[in-house]
Amino acid sequence: MLKSLIDHFRKKHYCAIHGINFDEKRCLLLAPHPDDELIGCGGTLIMHPKNFDVLCLATSGMHRQGQTPKENSRVRFDDFTTIMSEIGVNRSFIFEYYENGRCREFYPTMLNEYMKCVNVCDYNYIFLPHIHDNHPDHQYIVVLLKEMIKHQGYVADLKLVFYEVWSPLHNVNAYVSIDRVISDKCRFLKKYRTVGEGYAEPIKGLNRYRGLVCTYNEHNFLECFEVVDFYDH
Repeated sequence: MLKSLIDHFRKKHYCAIHGINFDEKRCLLLAPHPDDELIGCGGTLIMHPKNFDVLCLATSGMHRQGQTPKENSRVRFDDFTTIMSEIGVNRSFIFEYYENGRCREFYPTMLNEYMKCVNVCDYNYIFLPHIHDNHPDHQYIVVLLKEMIKHQGYVADLKLVFYEVWSPLHNVNAYVSIDRVISDKCRFLKKYRTVGEGYAEPIKGLNRYRGLVCTYNEHNFLECFEVVDFYDH
């Protein structure tokens, strides 16, 4: 009975984004801070690196582990750059910011700089944190993206792909199986020196939980998303 109910729910509410031919899609991943891109989309990046440009909007340096915000920011900058290079993404960009920790005040001032790096009109899929994420910086990204689209336009088939960071998604309608790369995702998360070992196992647990409830263990580890057409959002 339980399996039949889950199967019914899954067929009604979930579709497999990994069925999309990524070879024909250009993807932009917007990350509020370093490590957000791996928490929400690390497995997807590892599986499809050449389809992705990754724009990290601010290093968000802070007092941590005896470091000044500027020192912390530089560590995060270097770690992001190294990890993106090792994953082999198409292009990656990151901006340093460590003044007061409130990056949502920094993002709008950098709009023109962001648009020098990427033209959102070039992408079929834009990945970003979902709008109900518990972090205020993350919530602001959809506002920033709308400003970029206002200036640069968008392709007719543009889809927004919302990912999970500090709050689970409520309206999952797509997923990517990351069974074969989960160990790599954890390994790359551990390369972020400012979080150390702290994130890898909890995020692995989230991906395992998603594998259970979204596919009834058809896949062990999933990254889950809410995919919407831009004009519907």
